[in-house]
Amino acid sequence: MEAEFRQDLCRRTMVIKRNNDGRYDFREKMVTKNRIRGMVRISIKHLNGGSYYVYDLGAFQTLDKVFDGKPMGLWELRALFSGINAAAREAEKYLLDFRDILMDPKLLLWDIERGEPAFCYYPGNPEGNEGYEALGRFLMDVVDKDDDQASRAAYGYYERIVEDMLLPEGILKPLIETPEKQDGSLKSFSLMTDPEEKPSDPEPEQEREPIRESNRGSYYSEDTMEEEDEEKSENPLICLLFFIPAILSSAAYGFLYLSPSRLTALGISDSSYIRAGIGLSVISGLLITAMVYFWNRRKRDGTNGEDPDSQLA
Repeated sequence: MEAEFRQDLCRRTMVIKRNNDGRYDFREKMVTKNRIRGMVRISIKHLNGGSYYVYDLGAFQTLDKVFDGKPMGLWELRALFSGINAAAREAEKYLLDFRDILMDPKLLLWDIERGEPAFCYYPGNPEGNEGYEALGRFLMDVVDKDDDQASRAAYGYYERIVEDMLLPEGILKPLIETPEKQDGSLKSFSLMTDPEEKPSDPEPEQEREPIRESNRGSYYSEDTMEEEDEEKSENPLICLLFFIPAILSSAAYGFLYLSPSRLTALGISDSSYIRAGIGLSVISGLLITAMVYFWNRRKRDGTNGEDPDSQLA
C-alpha cells in the first residue's frame, strides 16, 4: 500500500488512496465520526477526481524510521504488543475489524515522547495479513539480539503470525520473572503483554484463627483481666452514686406535690414549694455534672490511679 507524507505549515499528514465501493461505509463513519483511543484521526478528502484517507500524524514517526539502526529492547517490545492488543479491543468496541489496522512498519506510527505506538485504520484493508507479516519480519531484524527475552518474544510473535494468530496476547507472559536485587539493581523484572493482564495471585496465606472468647486468656495477662473485672464491678456502684441525689430530691418533691396537706402542716407556702423544687433541680443537676466530670477525668488520668504516661510506654 502506497502512502504519501505531506508537510503543511502546521500539520503533518499521511495520505492513502481510498478504495471503497460502498461495502465499508459503516466502518468509515465509525472512524471519522469518533475519536478512538490509540488511533490517529482520519478524514476523507476528494482531490483531483480521487478520494483519499488523510491521517493526522502530529509528532508521530513511522516505526521503521524510529528504529532504523536502533535496536528494539524488551521495554519497547512490551509497549508495542500492549498497544496492538489495546487497539484491537478498542476496534471491537466500535464494531470494527482489527485486521483493518495498518501494521506495516512503514505505516505504523510511534510516539517518541511517550514511547508507545499509534495506529492508522483503513476500512476494508486490502493487505489482509501482509501488514502483520511485515511487522513480524521487521521485529526479528531490529530486536536487540543481546536481549534473550526480547529475541524470544519477537520470534515467537512471528511464528504466531504465520499461524494466523495476529494478536500478541500472552507472548511475554511466560517471560515473567521474580525481581531479584543484585548490586543495588534489579536483576530481572516482571513484564506482561498488556496492563490489563495480571500475574497469577500468590498462594493465599493461611487464615488466622479468629480470637474466640474461650481462648481469650492466651491473649491477655491475668493482671489485665483482674483490672477489667474490678472496673466492671465499680461501674454500677459509681453510676448509682451519681443519681442518688437526683432520685432522693425527686422523690421528696413528688411526695409533697401529691400530698398538699403536708405543705400546710410543715408551714410551707406554695411559692416556697415552687422555689424549693427549682432549687432542688438545680442542685441535683450540678451534682450530677460534677460527678460526671470527675469520673471522666479519673478515666483520662488512668484507671485505678495508673500513670497515663506508663500506658504510652
